[in-house]
Amino acid sequence: MSQLLNKLIDKLFRVKDNIKNFKEQYPNEEVLVAGGTKAVQGLKDEEISYNHKWITSYRTVLILTNKRLYTNQWKIELENIIEAKLIKIKSLFFKGFVLKVSTTDKKFFQFGLQDDPLWLDQKVLELKIEDGKVKMSRFSVLLRLTLLIIFLLFIYKAMF
Repeated sequence: MSQLLNKLIDKLFRVKDNIKNFKEQYPNEEVLVAGGTKAVQGLKDEEISYNHKWITSYRTVLILTNKRLYTNQWKIELENIIEAKLIKIKSLFFKGFVLKVSTTDKKFFQFGLQDDPLWLDQKVLELKIEDGKVKMSRFSVLLRLTLLIIFLLFIYKAMF
């Protein structure tokens, strides 16, 4: 199931096209890992949680090369990375990673990634690998309850 989901995400995010465009722009860099991501940038190192930032998160392709982490919006040189954590996330329906990166210019990034073993196998980005859980923010709980109530009202009105 995980491989099928990875293929679907790769198609939706046009990963192959993004890699091709990247190689044309940076012919001297080796692409080690690439995949669709939802990404957020913050001003501090934050816990991983379902919150409002992820609703409006930047959806793109994250490419790891021998020199940088690259998206169309951000170019993070490996030499500027202070810490990188790859947090394994498991739930009933989903298995994946969150890559947390902090940089020398005090920027903090979180990249939601599919379960791709290439992230674990690569050797250029020194990763601290951890098991983790995604916490629920108050916003997320309220949003889910609101949607549940709307759904139940819809079913109730359809039945009566």
